[in-house]
Amino acid sequence: MRKTNFTHDRKNVFSNWSSLVLISIITLFGLQEVQAQCALACNGNTQVSLDENCEAEITPAMILNADTTICPRGVFEVTVSYHGVPIPTSPVVTCDYKDLTLQVMVRDTNSGNTCWGNIFIEDKLPPRIECGMDTIYCYQMPKYTGPHITDNCRKAALITEIDLTSANDAMNEAFGEGNWDSLQYSTLSPEDLLTCKYDVIYLDGWGPNSTSLSNFLASHRSKLEAWVDQGGSLLINSELTGTGTSIGFGGVSIVPGPLSDTAFVNDPDHPIFNGPFCPVIEESITRSIFTVPFPVSFNIVCP
Repeated sequence: MRKTNFTHDRKNVFSNWSSLVLISIITLFGLQEVQAQCALACNGNTQVSLDENCEAEITPAMILNADTTICPRGVFEVTVSYHGVPIPTSPVVTCDYKDLTLQVMVRDTNSGNTCWGNIFIEDKLPPRIECGMDTIYCYQMPKYTGPHITDNCRKAALITEIDLTSANDAMNEAFGEGNWDSLQYSTLSPEDLLTCKYDVIYLDGWGPNSTSLSNFLASHRSKLEAWVDQGGSLLINSELTGTGTSIGFGGVSIVPGPLSDTAFVNDPDHPIFNGPFCPVIEESITRSIFTVPFPVSFNIVCP
């Protein structure tokens, strides 16, 4: 058997270890130098206004204090949180957080240094008013709906399965053309509907829509309650049959009652009864959805 001898160059080993230690020391001091050269300071409170799309992107320049921040080679990232949890759209905020205070962290990815601040989300853009070149006679004034008004963070929705000209005309008169969307029960997304995108929702349960309305209320009751609790306004046109349908809100139910040609106002001070559209219907109409045509003269007397 042939013997193999191994030799060690102690001088080279020592030299390699010395180089490694020296590199480590240089790296450590380099990291400390980077951290020392990056001092971040965030503004305590910043107001942020949503844009025409009802959103805003939070940038480092909006949060960092320019007078006291010194980070010449900084590469910054922003994280927006609500109650300590990053929001899904960070660093973009949407109308879901309007009138709320959020927390923002700015981090320099080179040094790892961070600072914190608060932002308050507002909608400061005024409504846009478009005045047409119209001549209005005095006798037309009671039914004149005014100029066309649009608002970036306020929109209405009509939920139905049947496209009715009368319903579309009523929505145009009440909210203005372009300020509302027509959606169908069968295709709408509750995650998109029950958000700050809409502040008024009209659920049409007339005739053929009654089953769709009932199913919608049963499937999305908790989300609908949360949307109303956050400031949404809900109008339900119900023609449900049977013993009644629960719509939540602490035990509120829609119970079918005897047909009547008179509507009574429980709260005459509510804004809906102080508009220019009272009485709602003056002439007699024929309900053709019944087996026997049923003439009804509606008369809602406003205060």
